[in-house]
Amino acid sequence: MTRYTCDGFRAVRTESATDAAYVFAGRLARRLYGRRGIVGSLRYDSGTRDGDMAVFNPFLGTCDDNGITGKNEWVHVYKEDSK
Repeated sequence: MTRYTCDGFRAVRTESATDAAYVFAGRLARRLYGRRGIVGSLRYDSGTRDGDMAVFNPFLGTCDDNGITGKNEWVHVYKEDSK
């Protein structure tokens, strides 16, 4: 497993940058919306050819009877040794 970092959060060990992005997006959702914060979707936006950095665009918010209400954010994921 590879260790990934994101500004403002503790590093995680995951199989891929996408898995790490889900973890960081979940942490950001809880930071913004409290315990009810969730990740609605996660879109890969861009990254480096060697995979040292990737940018993701998650939709974060809370879930109610009408679906998920929230906003898009940006998450930059780095391999730990590359930052």
